[in-house]
Amino acid sequence: MTTEPTPQGTRNFLGIFSIMLGCFPMGVSVGIVQVDPATVHVPLWVLFACGEVFVMTGVMLIWGEKYPRFNHLCAAILTGSMGAIATWIAIFSDAAGFSGGIPFIPQDLNILIGRCFIGFGAVLSFLITVYAITQFFKKEP
Repeated sequence: MTTEPTPQGTRNFLGIFSIMLGCFPMGVSVGIVQVDPATVHVPLWVLFACGEVFVMTGVMLIWGEKYPRFNHLCAAILTGSMGAIATWIAIFSDAAGFSGGIPFIPQDLNILIGRCFIGFGAVLSFLITVYAITQFFKKEP
């Protein structure tokens, strides 16, 4: 079974949409978009990185196939940002932000389990970042 590649027009639309989504949190983090500071529960760099993930996704959708080396650079930036966000959540986020979990075990243990899983995701993101960087610097045949 083969899959048809997504048409460039669709990728452009989704890429522009993703870039627009990412501009809002980035705008909030640099002060272009004014919000009540009480509603921002993370450091501004985390908010900027969240927006940057969407922007890099959009850039990769639009130009990634045409410029593979640039795509590797964008992938390194994207996964590095995802790893940084996950690291901040795993180590520094407020325990009140964690909900759900395994029934019948203490909430503190559920929070610890959640932090461990998020930390594992951060490590995976950083490993993918290293791979993307090696692909970026790899000599083309």
